[in-house]
Order: sequence, then C-alpha cells, then structure tokens
Amino acid sequence: MKLAAALVLISATAHAGPPIAAPPPSPPDPAATEQAADANFDEDAPHHGFIIAFSIGPADQLGFGTITHASGAGFGASFRLGAQATRRIGLLFAIDSTNYVEQIDNNPSGINTSQVFSLGPRVTIRDALWLRAGVGAASFQRRATSGSTPERVFTGPGGTVAAGIDVVRRGRFALSVELTLIGSIYREGFVGGGFMGLGVAYD
Repeated sequence: MKLAAALVLISATAHAGPPIAAPPPSPPDPAATEQAADANFDEDAPHHGFIIAFSIGPADQLGFGTITHASGAGFGASFRLGAQATRRIGLLFAIDSTNYVEQIDNNPSGINTSQVFSLGPRVTIRDALWLRAGVGAASFQRRATSGSTPERVFTGPGGTVAAGIDVVRRGRFALSVELTLIGSIYREGFVGGGFMGLGVAYD
C-alpha cells in the first residue's frame, strides 16, 4: 500500500508542472484578408461594381508601310464599359480611337480614324492612380472628305495601354487625366497613336 501511494504521489507531482505554452498565431494571409474585405465592401464605394467611362483629347496618329494618309494631328476618344472583379481589378470592354483630320489647301477634309475594340483589365495602383490594357480587333478607315463613306478600310489585330489619375472624385463619380496609346497591325502596315484626354467615369 505504501508503494502504491508513493507511485500515485510521484505521478501527481509529475503532472503538476507548468503548462506548455501555445505556439504564437501565424500572420494572416494578405490575399485572404483582401478577399474578405471585398466580400464586405460597400456597393456604393469607389471601384466597385459597374464601370462606365469616357475620355477625349488631342491626339497624334502615325502610319507606316503602304498605308497612306494616316499620319497627323487630330483628336482621340475612349469609351469603356465593364465591372470590378475585386477591389483593385476590373475587366473592361473598350473602344479607343485616334482621328487624323487631313488638311487640303488649309481646309479640313477627311477624318481618317484608327480604332481598337479591346478587352482587358484595369488595375487600381492607388486610390486615384490606375493602369489598363487590352487586346482585340482594330480597323483603320480612310475618307476622302469629311462625312463621306470610307474609301478604304483596313482590319487586323490591335491593342491599347493607358494610365490615368483621378483629380476629382465624388463618391463613384470621378474626373481624370488620362494618357492612352493604341496600335494596330495590318497586312499593309502599322498604324499607331496616342492622346492625352480628360475623362469622366462612374466606377
């Protein structure tokens, strides 16, 4: 009996030591944290849900190869429609164009237009700074006079890259300054251009 009591006492003493400390928690996964924040993001906050945007400004257009009457100054325009996938990434359908106003005897004549219809992402780098890119189909239309039907239409692949900064924002409405570059490749040559535009967006 004494031996049994001694064994019980030794066992109780052995189990009465300090508890083993739990390991420290691992830091949260940044991707999981951002995804959880997106799930609870206010639908009326900026960069969330439906996107529609437009910009216009002065442009330069350049043509190479056998495509004539494609180089000169004019105006550019961009129209985008899409939706946000996450807080910082959106997917946009875009129509970007540069338009060269040809001069004949110092009078405006034909408006030769380079257009790119593209699909691609827009990434918000900071709350007011964003980048976008897209690839798709392009066309170049050459007109003899303003308002006339195109005398020649070229088609091929094209792409666009752009950057913008929101200078004014009120809720989901923003006024931005944008730089847009477009380029297209045709069997007869290459047409590229760009414009600095003033944009309006609801995003």
